[in-house]
This record gives sequence, C-alpha cells and structure tokens, in this order.
Amino acid sequence: MSPIPSVIVEDGAGGPPRLLSHASDHGADNHGASDQGTESAERLTVSDRGELLYEEANPQGLSQAAVPVALSPMASDGQTLMERLLRIRCHSGASDGPLFFPRGLVERLIQEDVVVEALQEEKGYIGKLLKRDILDSDIEQIARTVCRPDRGFRKIFAILALLERERDIVLCIEDKLTDADLPLDAVPTDHTGLVVKMRRRSDPKTDLPCLKRWGPKAHENFDKEQWAMVAPFFAKSKSRYAKFYELSKKDVLPWTEINSTVHQGGYSSISRVTIHPNHHNFEKSELSDGTFAIKHFTANRSLDSNAGSTAGESDLSAQLPDSAPSPTPTAISVSPQELKREFEREIETLNRFSGDSHPHLISLLAAYRHGDDYCLLFHWASSDLKTLWKNHKPGSALHKPNLQWILTQCRGIARGLQRIHVYQTTASRTKNAQNENQQIFGRHGDIKPENILLFQPQGTLGHHGQLVITDFGLTKFHRDGTKTYFSARELPATLTYQPPECDMIGTKISRSFDIWSLGCVLLEFITWHLGGWKYVMEFVQKRKLHNPLVFGWKTDHFYEIVRQPKGEKGGPVFARVKLEIFEFVNKLHTHPQCCDVIHQLLDFIMDRMLLVESKDINARASCSEVQIELNRLCEILESPTYEVKASPRDSKTPEIPEAVELPLSPEGTRLMNNGRFYQLKEHTGRTIRLSPQQFQDGVGQRRTQTLPTQPSHTSSSRSGSADYHG
Repeated sequence: MSPIPSVIVEDGAGGPPRLLSHASDHGADNHGASDQGTESAERLTVSDRGELLYEEANPQGLSQAAVPVALSPMASDGQTLMERLLRIRCHSGASDGPLFFPRGLVERLIQEDVVVEALQEEKGYIGKLLKRDILDSDIEQIARTVCRPDRGFRKIFAILALLERERDIVLCIEDKLTDADLPLDAVPTDHTGLVVKMRRRSDPKTDLPCLKRWGPKAHENFDKEQWAMVAPFFAKSKSRYAKFYELSKKDVLPWTEINSTVHQGGYSSISRVTIHPNHHNFEKSELSDGTFAIKHFTANRSLDSNAGSTAGESDLSAQLPDSAPSPTPTAISVSPQELKREFEREIETLNRFSGDSHPHLISLLAAYRHGDDYCLLFHWASSDLKTLWKNHKPGSALHKPNLQWILTQCRGIARGLQRIHVYQTTASRTKNAQNENQQIFGRHGDIKPENILLFQPQGTLGHHGQLVITDFGLTKFHRDGTKTYFSARELPATLTYQPPECDMIGTKISRSFDIWSLGCVLLEFITWHLGGWKYVMEFVQKRKLHNPLVFGWKTDHFYEIVRQPKGEKGGPVFARVKLEIFEFVNKLHTHPQCCDVIHQLLDFIMDRMLLVESKDINARASCSEVQIELNRLCEILESPTYEVKASPRDSKTPEIPEAVELPLSPEGTRLMNNGRFYQLKEHTGRTIRLSPQQFQDGVGQRRTQTLPTQPSHTSSSRSGSADYHG
C-alpha cells in the first residue's frame, strides 16, 4: 500500500493544485514518501476537466461515443445547424441554470456531411478569406480536417455555427486552433476588465490572427459558448485514491438534476445531484439509486444546537426551560485558508478508505474545486440512521432476521471504526525505511446517528440495507496510540453523544471518545428495535434534564455534572452517567420482547462503553473488544439451532451510579463561579477522587471515596453494574 496522497490546493498564481505523497500525519513523521508515490499521486490531479479521461473511456473514438437515443436528435428535419445544436443542450441543475453540451453529442452531430452542407453557402466568403476560388473538393477537405479524430475542430466549428461565423473555420485551421485549445482565455484589454479578447492559455499575451476581424461582442459570445462545450468528465480513479479536479468558476457542472442544500451543518452543506451519464464513468452502486451527494465546504460554521439537523435530529437536542429566552443561532466564520485546509484534510482522510476499501466506511468518488467552492462527491444514501428510526417501524423484536440485521450492521460499524482506530499502512521504500507495515492510530470524533448512512439496494422493501460511517471532518490520525488535543472549535455541534471528558480542563481526546459515542448510538438502536421511534423519543425525554453548564438548557447528554452534598462553591465536581439512563435500560431489560442476546448487548454497553473517564483513567473497552463482543453475539444468532425467545428480566431499582471527579474546563469553572454551582445535583453515591497533585498533573490513579449516602444506594464497584438493571 503506497503512502496516502495529500491534496495541496494552490492559490491562484501559485499554479495548478497538486496531489503530493502523504508526508504529514498530524504528528506523523514523513518517512515513507518516495518519488514513485509522488508521481502516482500527481496523476490524481485533473486539470483538463477530464478530457484525457474521457478519451480513455471512449477508445472507439469521440465521434462514436455512446449517446442515449432520447438525447441525440441528429436528424436535421429541415432545421439549421444552429437549431440542431440548440436542441441537444442541457440545463445544469434547474431549468434556469447554465447550459452545457453533453459529451459526445457535438461529435455525433458535427459529421463531414453536416460541415459540407453548412459551408456550401459560405463558399464565396471563404474564397475572400483565402483569396482564391473555392471548389467543392476544397469544402470536402475542410470537412475532413474538422472531423479528423486527432486534433480535430468539431467543437470550434460548433461554436462558430452558434455565432453564425462558420466560414471562420478556415482561419482557425490555418492557425491550428483546435478543440484541444479549449477553453481559450478571455483576456481583458482595458482597465475595466469588461472588454476581452480570446487568446490561447499557453500564450495569453498574443492575439489570435484567426480572430483579428472580430469585434468585442464576438469575443464575449465565444467565451460564453465555449464553456458549454467543455463541461467536466468525472472518472473513477484506477487506484483507490479519488481524483481531484481543478475547475474554473466558469465551468458548467454536468448536473441534469439538483436538489440543493438537503442538509446543512458544521462547515458544509449537502446537495443531491444527477450527473449526465456522458459525464462520468462511476459504476452504479448496488446500494444506491444512481444519484450522487455533493458535500460543499462553506465559510460559516453554525453553532446553533439544531443546525444541520436531519429529519428527527431537532427532537434529540437541547431544550430551553420555559422561562428562558430563545437563543440566537451563532456562527463561526472561517477564512478561505482555513476552509481550504479543512478540505485538504478531509480528502486526505477519506483517501485512506476510498476505493471500496471497507464496506462500512464511506468511499470518496472524486473531489473538486469549482472556483472558490470546495466539494466532495459520493454515492447518494437513501437516509441516515436517525431518519431510518423515525420513518420506519422496526418490526417484531423477536423476528430473527430483524435482530440479525441489526447486530450484523452494528458489528460492521464497529469494524469500520476499528479500521479508523488502527489503520494499517505500508511505508514506501526509502534510504531509511523498508516496506514494513506501520500502524497509524485515528479517531472519528463525531459518531452519531446522523453520521451513519443507510445505503439500500434498488427495490429493497423495509429498512434493511447497509450502514456506513461518514463525515470525517473531525477525524485525526497520528503515529502513536497517545491521546490528542481536541480544540473547542472541533467539538461537534450536536452535544448529545459527547463523552464527559469534553467538559474537562486541558482535555485530551483519545479513541475512547468514539467508544462512548458508539455506546450511546447502540443504546438508541436497541431502543428503536424494541419500541420504534416512540420509544426513542421517550428515551430522549427521560434523559433530557436541566444542564447548568449549557446556559440552563435541558440537554439529552448521557452524563451529567454533579456536586458533593452541601458542597461549597469552588469545591469538587463530578461526572456520572445519568441515573435516568440506568432506569431506561432497566425498562429495556423488562420489555416483553427482550431476548437474551439483547440483554447481553445492553450489559456490555453499560459495563464497558458508557463509563466516565478522567485524565489518564482508561476504563472503556477498546474498539477491538467491542467488535469481538458484537461478533460473538452475531455468531450466536447465526447458529441454526438458536431461537430468539422473549426472556424479559425482573425490574430492579438502579443504584446511584458512581461519579468521577472532573477538573472543569475554564468555561465550566467560570459558570460555576457565576452561581451555577448550586444548580448542580447533589451526588450521594460512590465517587472516584483525584489527589491534589494528580488533579493538577492529570495522573489518573483512582482514589475511592464514598460520600455520605443512603445505605440502600451504596455500590461497591461499577463492575456490578449489570445488577443495576437486572
């Protein structure tokens, strides 16, 4: 496996963008870069709008390119060449969008007989231009030259026909101005920049002799028509790394349909498009409907709690108390340089998993810059996990195929996350390195139902399909297994699935961050399996509590910050899993359709995933352990002798969860000092304290203290948490 290419997008005068061999890995060294890797990576950059890629995809010749019958009205029907050209154009997106000529149609239309017919009426003008008599054989020779397969003039001739200047083709042929020269540069000729002349990109300072008779309006019209002729062609890379296209803001994107901004949030928005079949060679995915998702990187990041919500997400977010004023959504503006870096970094991350390298990780098809718009291209998914929960009923919880699908998909998600957590790569041969496997450690950073997409085969009934992790905007990689800093700007806009360490001072976020988030998602998935969307919403309302650290809103975090009984302001605070979580899990255990496999999964989530960690206290399971447990449960279900039977447990009152001392972040400390401290719940259960030096240094040796509590609520250890919920 070669080094991961890094996208370097050049700015304006810096020349075309490059794809360089991966040399920086958020703290990784640059061993492994090689000339071979760099050359391979550079070929991923497409600066000709996919012209060469289109020729490779149509080796039989451009004039024979496959054209759908419905899009190729080649018969003249007594119409002029201009009218026939106008008939084969398509709008980009909406009906009022810019026009483009689908690739192959102009080549099919501009045949030798068509050129001869168009030039017969121009013989007199052509004779004047060439200063000699023009014979029919001359016209035929011109037509053969226009339509030759190599370095031809078909598009140039079509543009001239649209401008009613077909005769000028003889001058273009004399100047060797071919289709390969398109698009020409529109070079301003005065200080206003409004008057332009068309010149070769290779020589923008020299006028074209073939156009010297043209007035300013003719040059302007040529510029307008030429961009319709060169709409980009997007191709699947032969390697697993997606290609990067550098496009001008004048390029017309070959979308035949567009549903703009179907989702917006963070630094990006998503739109759904249909790409004209003549403008891509992406194989139709068995799990998609043939449409594509475009992720646009935007300069403003919304910090509204409901920003970017998909269907149902607004139901699982912060809620203001009745007396509180409505919040004003805010946004963080980012500079073009920051936006470019976000774009480059996400491509770099996605390229690790593209090319169908893992069935449960999203695969990037292509990336492009369209003027100032940075975009990523993917297959379109039918929905995300949260939309699935809201719009589909789960069916019987005791129906074995239903449970098998859920457990298999959960295992797939865990396997995909494990691929991120421990990424295996191979260093290229250098003077100091051999071809040896290297481990790069990563974290996703924003696991939530909205970032798990559902891809469904055509004609699939119900909710079954394949779940795929997406949105790698917060994903980070490094060479060792240590924790990495997580800045406030990087925190996900949706607070629900954040672990308690997000409220800590000097927070270092490790892969364990994802384990907490995944545990939350799995718990909601089981909730839906047993009771549908109604149950999910009941679970949300159950845990949606007043949160002094979030402006007094009600939030549906899975944890809460608490204080000692009769604690004074400035005293220690603690984090614990909300008691309401344990109470609802107990309800799931007692559900009349809960089976043994679900009991075991619930126990694992509560015992090994939803654990509060502080500084260097590592308590949660690794992703590998999660994967092993889910695989074990899947194997139980795969046994032909195993029957899914209802086995509800008896209801038990959960004990007070243990709490871990939490050194608050500066913002949290400020809120505590401003009177929020006394709004915290009092904790009367078992605690894990840090010594003063450990508190300061972040050394997480546990020091246990049981605060004054009701005897019936005393717990000896969290290891017995299975007893909390039966």
